[in-house]
Amino acid sequence: MTRCAYCGRENDDGAALCRECGGELTVETVVSEAPPPAQKIALLQNEIEAELLEEELTSRNIPHCLISYHDSAFDGLFQLYRGWGHVEAPTEFKDAIVSVLEDIRAASPEPKKPASSPDGNEQD
Repeated sequence: MTRCAYCGRENDDGAALCRECGGELTVETVVSEAPPPAQKIALLQNEIEAELLEEELTSRNIPHCLISYHDSAFDGLFQLYRGWGHVEAPTEFKDAIVSVLEDIRAASPEPKKPASSPDGNEQD
């Protein structure tokens, strides 16, 4: 039996409206526990790294949030100094996320520097 919060009348389970006052019957939901707090796990170097990490964490069902440091007012100026952004997640997933990020960084090719001649000029 469900008790009406307004008039106190007992109603059948599953009823949407109180048969006494016509008020809407609400179903009490039990909130288990709050989700674990997220913490900053790692800094991300660029957008490509962020996209690869997002794809891999999503496919592994690891809860996470990517936070970009891009600010439209300054057109990404902060990203030059602070990196692309960071990843946040519950503490228990830190090791898994760091491992995935290390694998992504190990697989990415190092940028090639142009060869220079002995006099310091770049060669083609």
